[in-house]
Amino acid sequence: ENQTLEQHQADEALDIKLLRMIREEILPHSGALPKDFMARVMALLNRGSIHSAADATFSGTDANGFPLREEFAKSCFETLLQFSFV
Repeated sequence: ENQTLEQHQADEALDIKLLRMIREEILPHSGALPKDFMARVMALLNRGSIHSAADATFSGTDANGFPLREEFAKSCFETLLQFSFV
C-alpha cells in the first residue's frame, strides 16, 4: 500500500479515536455483552498492543519506513490493562 506519511498518521489518529470509543462506550458494559464478543475485542486489543513492536526495525520505523504506531499500541495496552480484571 502506498501511503503518505500524512495518511499514515491520519489512519493512526482514526484508530485511536475508535479505540477511545470502545474503551468509553463498550467496555464499561462488558458484563452485559456476550463473552465471545468480549474475548474477540480483548484479542484485538492484545494484537494492537504488540503489532507495532513485532513489525519494528531498529530504525524505529515500520516496514514502509513510517514511524511506529506507538501511540496506538500504547492505547491498546492501557485499555487491556484497565479492563483485564473486569
